[in-house]
Amino acid sequence: MTILHHDIEIRFAAEDAGTFSGAANAYGTVDSYNTVFMPGAFAASLTEHRAAGTMPMMLLQHSPSVVIGAWLDIREAPSGLFVRGRLDLTSPSGRKAHAMMKAGELGGLSVGFRRRLTDTLADGTVAIRQADLIEISPVRRPSNPGARVTDVRSATAGPAGLVNHIRRAAAIIGGKHA
Repeated sequence: MTILHHDIEIRFAAEDAGTFSGAANAYGTVDSYNTVFMPGAFAASLTEHRAAGTMPMMLLQHSPSVVIGAWLDIREAPSGLFVRGRLDLTSPSGRKAHAMMKAGELGGLSVGFRRRLTDTLADGTVAIRQADLIEISPVRRPSNPGARVTDVRSATAGPAGLVNHIRRAAAIIGGKHA
């Protein structure tokens, strides 16, 4: 009988607990309000936030009384507005939002904004060319179908989480990728 010995290293990234990312708005996509955000719609507002050292609020379902975390990074790309945030896992609302995201029940994102510059397209759709970004909320049903949470992180949940990591490591070492 041959006994194989393997060194394994398990790392727990507590600083990643509660972080998530996604597309807060998909540019060029008509939403349920018959509006479409154009590329660069939030550029001026983001520049103003950076200059002031602020970020838009993170609210649960646009509820102004339920702040659930903070945005770590917000950036525009030609296809949309992309975000990375951290839920406040020390608050009941933040923990609930995290659990709902992990379960797929809170998989959308939605922007709270004030219009600056708009025009109406030939088909009646309102094109938003410039807007003040006030808040971004994780929501159950996003107005913009392309506004989705794409990744949710969590810390290992005590002994049960450690056991799960050990089982996965054992399966990998044994050639059975879990």
